[in-house]
Amino acid sequence: MLTLRGLQLILLVVAALLAVTPIAARGIEWGVLGAGVAFAVAFLTEATILSIQPEKTWYQCRAIAESVKSLAWRFAVGGNPFPKDAADAGQAEAPFAQHLRQLLGQFETAGLIPSKGSAKEITSWMRETRSSPFESRKEAYRQHRIDDQRTWYSAKAEWNQRRSAEWSIGLLAVQILAVAGAVLKGTGVIDIDVLGVMAAVAASAVAWLQIKQHSTLTQSYSQAANELSTISILLDEAPESTWAKFVDDAESAISREHTAWRIKRS
Repeated sequence: MLTLRGLQLILLVVAALLAVTPIAARGIEWGVLGAGVAFAVAFLTEATILSIQPEKTWYQCRAIAESVKSLAWRFAVGGNPFPKDAADAGQAEAPFAQHLRQLLGQFETAGLIPSKGSAKEITSWMRETRSSPFESRKEAYRQHRIDDQRTWYSAKAEWNQRRSAEWSIGLLAVQILAVAGAVLKGTGVIDIDVLGVMAAVAASAVAWLQIKQHSTLTQSYSQAANELSTISILLDEAPESTWAKFVDDAESAISREHTAWRIKRS
């Protein structure tokens, strides 16, 4: 979807550029015709986006992946709704499969295609982790879930912060060029309508920023990373007696970011 949106915005800028480019031969304004072609392709791109709705499909698949991952971790380390006790001997496998079926049933329109590989929903790693001692499960959850997610969110927050700053500087540069172009055009130094082209570039840049939402993502990812840091600290003191609830609360915290993420893009 981002590729198509990016192509569409580029085409609109190209159309604006061609419209002010004096390319004429045999009585035909080739620049204007080129601008018309660019607009036509941009229109077809929009029609394609509306037809196949890649954004909706991608978000649904992302939601499924994150929800399944959360269920798998809850099962593997003994978190609610799959708590582990001394008598645990595979009793949680049927409830896990039931929860998974219910989850996938909520996304029937996503068009998921079953894998040709193994159909086992509970992997050997999940069983081995679940059957390991409490301290081993706790450490696995810390390293491969909490710390992994915290590192990912921190890196994404920094990346989006850099992109937000870069785009802001770029927009300032475009506006300066637009002012310079307006002065040069107004004083008769140049005949090309630079102001119109720069306006199209600025509008496309603003539209792209609205799509990417770098500033919003910086804030939400930073908040998620900070919350996971707190969870990592509290994990040290979490006793086995309340472990199932602790995991449930931790997964709910992770899911809050995913839920807010989906709502903002729905």
